[in-house]
Amino acid sequence: MPLTTRSCPTRPCGSNTTRSSQLQRRSARRQPGQSLTGGFLLLDYPSWLGEVTHRDRDPWYTVPIIHDQSTGVVMSESYDIVQYLDKQYPSSPRVITPGTAAFEAAYYRYFFAGVVSKWPGPIHQYMYETLSPEAAAFIKESREEALGDTLVNIAKDPQSHWDAYKDFYGTVVRPIYEKAEGIFLKGTEPAWADFVTSAWLLSIKLLYGAGSEEWKYIETWHEGRWVKLIKDLESYAYVDE
Repeated sequence: MPLTTRSCPTRPCGSNTTRSSQLQRRSARRQPGQSLTGGFLLLDYPSWLGEVTHRDRDPWYTVPIIHDQSTGVVMSESYDIVQYLDKQYPSSPRVITPGTAAFEAAYYRYFFAGVVSKWPGPIHQYMYETLSPEAAAFIKESREEALGDTLVNIAKDPQSHWDAYKDFYGTVVRPIYEKAEGIFLKGTEPAWADFVTSAWLLSIKLLYGAGSEEWKYIETWHEGRWVKLIKDLESYAYVDE
């Protein structure tokens, strides 16, 4: 099914004058041309975001974030969190198992560089259209600054964006999985890399919905390999209410 550009039901396309002091502080600390797509998983802004000191960006409003009340550590970035938890709580099941740290780090860097560059442009426009006005203002300003164009232009020709994303998974990620000796990259137990690979697709399902044309298109990719991977990882999902 051809993917089309969605309409703007909640606000005029490409325009939003809402601003916030947090957005202004955030933009002032960001270097021109710096992409936020991969390092900023936006649920909504600012109610779900934690403020942490992070590298050269301070403050940095982002999720995931943890506050370990046992040690007082506040930390963002999923890979850093995983490394911290594995080291701090060695008696718990480890995500990065002994002897695989170099592989995990290499895959994460390799995958992350590619997935950010191929992240479909229409997603930015969709978030702008569906999130709260304050969140939409952040999306508009940060994405247009990072990508150097308006959201409307970034979202043009949506099918080509989704096809490029499919091609990334098909030509870059799938050959690695075809060498695995099991359903996961490490065999029968998942690697951190499996969670990373699936998360960048699962986020689309959560954003657009299981019945959306975007997700139905992803379900057809590569004989359903990625949908199966997500399904195989479901037993590891746990939400602490």
